[in-house]
Amino acid sequence: MFFARLDVLLIACFLMLFQNTAHSHGLIEKPMSREYFCGKVTQPHHIEPGNKLPYTECRPILTKGDGSYNHDIYQFMSVLSHTRGYYQNDNLPKHVCGFDSETFKGKASPWDAAINWPTNKITANTQEFVWDVSYGPHFSDTEHFRYWITKADYQFNKNQPLKWSDFEAEPFCELAWDDKNPPQDKNTIWADKKNNKFHMTCNVPARAGRHVIYAEWGRDQSTNERFHSCIDIAY
Repeated sequence: MFFARLDVLLIACFLMLFQNTAHSHGLIEKPMSREYFCGKVTQPHHIEPGNKLPYTECRPILTKGDGSYNHDIYQFMSVLSHTRGYYQNDNLPKHVCGFDSETFKGKASPWDAAINWPTNKITANTQEFVWDVSYGPHFSDTEHFRYWITKADYQFNKNQPLKWSDFEAEPFCELAWDDKNPPQDKNTIWADKKNNKFHMTCNVPARAGRHVIYAEWGRDQSTNERFHSCIDIAY
């Protein structure tokens, strides 16, 4: 028990240091992404006696096979790659949600796991998406945000990891950002620099049942950095 609590303190110190030194990191907080549900909100120390799991669906990925904490969960803001991303890419990585992120040395991220993920209740048409970029805000070199959804005939299976063939080839929403000349219409996309957030509105396609949205936040060619995320939704 003592060592588990010491583990938590060390991780907390790491996160504080990380937040102060990171160049650009973030995740989707609305609708809640896998990293947000099972990373920012629900963390390994919540399994300790006396604590309560905010989202019990996260439990399978909070520990490793030997029962120790899965420390990768604390990298919830760091699912990134230096690639061109999904769009018109014929050389896609094996894992969808983590995009074979260098943070996890090209292996599956915790959010690529096949489990019964928590879902967001959603309806077709207008939906607000919010990225929390407070872990090293970068507004000046942000270039675009893109969103894809699973195909209409997709059937969610908690025992099967996502495949690229599950998703539409074209994004249902693509929004450009120019920090020197930002859009005047806040109904499309706007930056809340005081709170280190990007807000945007997209028209989500009609579907039925459970589906998944895959999203990317892309920075300009000076970094070619992208952040990747999956959102589980239920109509």
